[in-house]
This record gives sequence, C-alpha cells and structure tokens, in this order.
Amino acid sequence: MDSAAKSWREHIRQNMRLALPLMIGQLATIDIWSNDSIAMGWIDSSSLAAGVWGGLLFGLSIASLILSMRMKRAMRRIRNGGRILLA
Repeated sequence: MDSAAKSWREHIRQNMRLALPLMIGQLATIDIWSNDSIAMGWIDSSSLAAGVWGGLLFGLSIASLILSMRMKRAMRRIRNGGRILLA
C-alpha cells in the first residue's frame, strides 16, 4: 500500500470517528419524533392532524416569504443592470 492510500484511509477513519456520534444523535432524534407522533395519534388523531396541517401552513408561509424576498432582490438587480445567478 502506498502512502497516499494510507493517508486517505486514515482521513476517512478519523472523519467517521468524529461523525458517528452525530449520526447516532440524528437517528435518535428522528426515532423520538416518530414515536411522539405515533403516541399522539393513539391519544387523539384529530390533534395530530391539526399539528400536521398547522406545520404545513407555517412551512408554506415561510417558503412564500423567502421566495418573495428572493424575487424582490432579483428584480432590484435587474433594474440596476446586474446579473442574476439561479442558485
């Protein structure tokens, strides 16, 4: 094995050692949220449905706000003769 391959393997090993606790934490959070949703559905399904619709409406309103801000910025750049990058 050459030194470059050994170096890459060592970097990958070190990154995985750092990332593993974060991955476990993210999976635990997803598990807790899923279990909370299941338990809430058993208790009162209409409350769970209301929380889902409320979250959806909140998310859509935030998305439209962000989109309108980006459009205003793009229109300002067009008026000033600037270029618009679609990213």
